[in-house]
Amino acid sequence: MAEKKQKVKNIVKWTGTAGIESAKKLQTELQKAINANQEIFLDLSELEDIDLTGIQLIIAAKKEAEASQKNFLLKGQIPHAIMEYVSGCGISLENFTEPAAEKQDAPEEDKNA
Repeated sequence: MAEKKQKVKNIVKWTGTAGIESAKKLQTELQKAINANQEIFLDLSELEDIDLTGIQLIIAAKKEAEASQKNFLLKGQIPHAIMEYVSGCGISLENFTEPAAEKQDAPEEDKNA
């Protein structure tokens, strides 16, 4: 059976471990998404472990997307253990996350009250 050529999705989902052992595969997934889309989302909601290589991949992908005038955001709930590790490394992912839905959907009168 011939493989169908599919459009590259703009949501990349990492599961399991994002580290040195899987770095090439993860980097390739991110690169394909950046090359094919104007807006890229990285979903870490099912990520169990990350090391400095995984963090570096996230930072590099954001920088590359911004250099190409594209949006790169983390999507979904990032597991607490992942956030603790990243924070422990002295890195903040605050500028990487999508805005909270309640901020986007708030009625005009609530924003100016």
